[in-house]
Amino acid sequence: MRAGVLVLAVATGCSFVFTSKPPPPCTTSSVGPIADTAIAVVAALGIVYFATSDDDNATLGVVVESGLALGFGASAVTGYRRVSRCRDATVTTTPVAPKP
Repeated sequence: MRAGVLVLAVATGCSFVFTSKPPPPCTTSSVGPIADTAIAVVAALGIVYFATSDDDNATLGVVVESGLALGFGASAVTGYRRVSRCRDATVTTTPVAPKP
């Protein structure tokens, strides 16, 4: 149980730390959320590995990997949302000239 709490405390994710929400200047790059997504996917694969393992520590592995997947997954969702809102806030609408 302590390991799961520790993992959730440590798994803050790139997007929680390195993205900022509008108003500008805010983050328009998706690098942080993409990194968080990759880590969450690897952690999800770890869950499958430990869930199908006969190892004595399989339960602990599932708990730790679940904490990582949830932490980085939540960070990725937050990051994508912040980047999208920032891009929407920084878009300038230019009038389109009518065709002759």
